[in-house]
Formats: sequence, structure tokens, C-alpha cells
Amino acid sequence: MNAPQLTLKIEKKILSIIDAIEEKARQNDSESAEKIHSKHYMQLADLYHFHKDFENEAAILKRFARLDYAANDDLVEIYDRIDRVSRLSDIAQEKPSSLAKLELVPMYHDQDKISLSSVNKVAPRVNLDKKPFKEQSLKVLSVCAAYTGRSDTDEVIQLALVLFEYSAAADKPMKTVETFVATRKTKIIVPVKTARQFNLGELNGQGDEHASQPFDTAKIRTMFQQADMVVSHNDAEVERKLIATLIPEVVEQDWYSSQKDIPWGALGFDTKSLTQLAVALGEKTPRSCLERATAISQILAMNEPCSSQVYLERLYNMQAMKPFEWTPSLLKKRKQLHRNRFTQYLGWGIGVAASVAAIGIFGYSFLQ
Repeated sequence: MNAPQLTLKIEKKILSIIDAIEEKARQNDSESAEKIHSKHYMQLADLYHFHKDFENEAAILKRFARLDYAANDDLVEIYDRIDRVSRLSDIAQEKPSSLAKLELVPMYHDQDKISLSSVNKVAPRVNLDKKPFKEQSLKVLSVCAAYTGRSDTDEVIQLALVLFEYSAAADKPMKTVETFVATRKTKIIVPVKTARQFNLGELNGQGDEHASQPFDTAKIRTMFQQADMVVSHNDAEVERKLIATLIPEVVEQDWYSSQKDIPWGALGFDTKSLTQLAVALGEKTPRSCLERATAISQILAMNEPCSSQVYLERLYNMQAMKPFEWTPSLLKKRKQLHRNRFTQYLGWGIGVAASVAAIGIFGYSFLQ
């Protein structure tokens, strides 16, 4: 059997498995249907990727992303790969002349040596200018947000923050300073999948020890301003931009992604998913935003496998996320949200004034 025939046979085999899994899920109602994981979709995507068939690679990944019963924890990696495949497809269609050429250039520290270099400058991921981690006492803010979607026009539904202090020289290096969780009403309907994934229906203040608080922007801003580092896990770029539409000052902070900046695969883990990492590291499965933000803080304070270095030290030594850029759609969303907030305050003020006036009239009538 030649290579093309073998590839076709493997493709058909994996597609038949995927079809069977999806059919089984369809036969059950959405409540009881077992969640589908991305394993076989990723296997087929790898096959397409090997043959540089980026169009079919993107198609099979999008097929998984559109499933109503897709495992939510797998979606972040799927969306991230779809984005990378799209860029690869664009590069493949470019003319070779548009790619930067490699050339031999002298190394500054030794004129007798040469190295391969591109005319395009690539910023190093490791920051060599920082003070040693073990000499630092850092305040770190772990962040987790639930949102209506990933686009510039979407909104934050719930935001959880855990501010903790880490001092490597202390007997107890980590100390939680403050926690906060708040839920806000959105103009956009909250997707059912998102509500289930983050247990949003349970945060109604009834019997929950971490009942959601009002969305106090001043409080949130203060917690961000206290932090030396801000760390998100899933979709750090999405979380930053959507939070920024509500509190623009957060973009001034140094943000890090514990999902992308820590090489989980090289450290022996099979996944980058926060919930699965937490379980693998001996923590309970985090579901709500606050549980996820807490899990991030706890994981960062843990030692890497067979090492005295904690995960936070690795992040500390990395470059922060690239500077934030306001797109026209983000600026428009920011203006809309601030206008809505002003309207709410105005309505509240008018209501209070009307109540005071009514009390005054009633009191005057009573005295008469």
C-alpha cells in the first residue's frame, strides 16, 4: 500500500470514529449527552497538517468547535490552533520573495564568529533585565473571566480576582491578600454552554460562601494597580481586551499567560487545560471563575517537577504579553459600555431624587 492510499485509509478510519461519537451524542438529550473530547479531531488535524492541507485541518477543528456537546476545556486549545492554521495558510499562499532571507552576520561579542540571522528582528521571550526572582517580594493578581464570546464586541459576564503575595525568601512564600468575584448584566445573551461551564447559575448569593458581589469598577481597578504581575490562563489576550473595555487602566499592567508561557508539554503534562492541570497537580476540579482564579494562584506557587523552581518564577523571567492595542471595534465597545454605565447612574440619581421629593411631600402633608 503506497503512502496516499494509507493516508486516505487513516483519514476514513478517524472520520468514521468521529461520526459514530457524534451520532451517539445526538441520540441523547443535551443535558445527559456525554461531552466529546477533541482527541480524534486533533489526530485528524495532525494528519492534515503533516500533508500541509491547512484548509481541511481548519475545517475539522471548526467542526469540533461548533459542537453543542464539545468538552469546554478543549475549546481554548482548538481555537488557538484554528488561529495558527489560518496564519499558516496565509503564509503558504504568499510569494517566497515576501519571506525574510537569512544572511550571515558577525556576532557583536566575537568578531571572528558568524551566525545565521534574519533581517526581521524577533524579540526574545526571556527577559534578562529583571532582578533575581529569589530576591523579590511580588504581588500577583490571578484573573479568570467568563464572557459572552471572544470577539471585540462581546462582554464580560463574571470576573474573579485573587491577589496574592509571593516572597521566595519567606518561610511561607505565598500569602493570599484578597479575593473578589463580581457578576454584571450584559446586553448580549449569555450562552448556555458558558453558563454551565462556569456554574454561573449558582452564583446568585443563595447558599454560596463566595456569592458574587456588585461589579465595583473602583475596587477592581485598585486590585489591578496593586499587582506587579497579572496572570490569566485560558485566553489571556481575550480576557485582557474585554476587561479593558470596562476598566481601560488594566492594559497598563504587565500581563502573562500561564497557559502559553509555561511549557506544560515539556514538563511532562498531556494538556494545557486549567481544569485538567489542577487535577493532575492534586487540586480539585475548578469550575467557577473564583475557583479557577484560585487554582491559578495555587499552581503558580507549586514547584516544577524535579525542581526547586516554582512555576511563578518561570513566568516572572518571561517577557510580558505584547503591548495592548485599541482596535476601532474595542474603542466603540468601550464607549458604549461607559455610556450605558452613565445612563444607569443617571437613572439611579433621578430615582433617588424622586424618592426624597416624595418623602418631603408626604412629611409636609402629614404636618399639615
